[in-house]
Amino acid sequence: MTVASDWWLPSALICQNKGGDKSMANTQQSEQYVLGVDIAKRNHQATLLDKQNHLLSQFSFVNTKAGFAKLDQQLQQQAVSPQQLIVGMEATGHYWLNLYHHLIKQDITTLVLNPLQVAAFRNSGIRGLKTDRVDSQLIAQLISLKAVNGYQPSQQLLALKRLTRFRSDLVGQSSRIKVKLITILDQVFPEFNQLFGDIAAKTSLAVLSRYPTPREINQVKADQLLELIQQASRSQLGEERTQALKQQAQDSVGITLDFDCFSLQIEVLVCQLKHLEKQTKRIEKAIKTLYQQQDSYLTTIPGISVNLGATILAEIGNHKRFAHNSDPVKSLIAFAGLDARPKESGQTNAPRKMSKRGSKYLRTALWQAAAVARQHDPMFAKVYQAQIDRGKHYLVAISHTAVKMLRVVYAIMRDKKAYYPVLTDEG
Repeated sequence: MTVASDWWLPSALICQNKGGDKSMANTQQSEQYVLGVDIAKRNHQATLLDKQNHLLSQFSFVNTKAGFAKLDQQLQQQAVSPQQLIVGMEATGHYWLNLYHHLIKQDITTLVLNPLQVAAFRNSGIRGLKTDRVDSQLIAQLISLKAVNGYQPSQQLLALKRLTRFRSDLVGQSSRIKVKLITILDQVFPEFNQLFGDIAAKTSLAVLSRYPTPREINQVKADQLLELIQQASRSQLGEERTQALKQQAQDSVGITLDFDCFSLQIEVLVCQLKHLEKQTKRIEKAIKTLYQQQDSYLTTIPGISVNLGATILAEIGNHKRFAHNSDPVKSLIAFAGLDARPKESGQTNAPRKMSKRGSKYLRTALWQAAAVARQHDPMFAKVYQAQIDRGKHYLVAISHTAVKMLRVVYAIMRDKKAYYPVLTDEG
């Protein structure tokens, strides 16, 4: 067969020996066959290289049982056993998961690549070509030359990632429903928010589900309303809140027309919030079970709850996949999208801004953890305050705190030890 040609390869791979990393030199031969797969929704493109980095075959197969059987047949025709093969693929959306599970069930070493890494090598070439055949060959070459660090996510971490991301989506849905509910209340009962700061609190939802508008509250007897409030709040709220609610309903400046329309909308939205809260708790219970099975100390860090710890662990996966870089923490920061990127054009030198190119779930979890940690831990508080003292905006200060949080997270995962605060001059 013909040796895989170099005309399409980016210069970063062709010129490896010029003072570069020898492990990436294009003269290096793989110890195994390498299959690069360009993932798509319906059709995958594959390139198979032999141990000498020679091109054996290129073929496509569909994302079905018959397509996977075709893949297996192609490998058998080339006399490639599972033990002799390494497969590389990009983590493109969720479309890679079916093929990944098919391969690992056969004990085939399967590496998942960050699409940003592959894009960086593709774009470094003069031609910058992008076709399915070229991409699959590029992936195979990158694996063969060990130019990128792929990883093998465990089944438990994949399950944890699915659950934590699903929980995040449920929380997002709840937030959007809360906004709709507040919008309606602003029209029909704007005083309600003054009495219940959290519209989704149990007592608030209990009142709205039974008495959604000022009309219903004015019609109900005070002792009945009191009983509902006491029961929902577990006796933390009582007669004072009941009287205030009755008074606000009587003096409300809300719209007095179309009460039935408003009542129906409020009842439906409250029902949706209650249902989402119940389902979210189910998901959080499953997340906690999976997280407790991991050898993780992330929750010893101030600000990291079980849900945040599970999210951070699932998004990072095996921290060792970053250890091969000269600065693993810097690579992890970029992976989270917390790295700052300057924008310069001609005489314009814009302020550095966060790239936000990485995992949004990881970035959000770190932000949330940092916001809490800076209130309870002196080290994180010092990092945050240093930015505030320099006149930086709150979001900038939290970003720096989140970066510090990620550095601590990496150290905890690397050393497998509980967090112990150490306050230095640098924070």
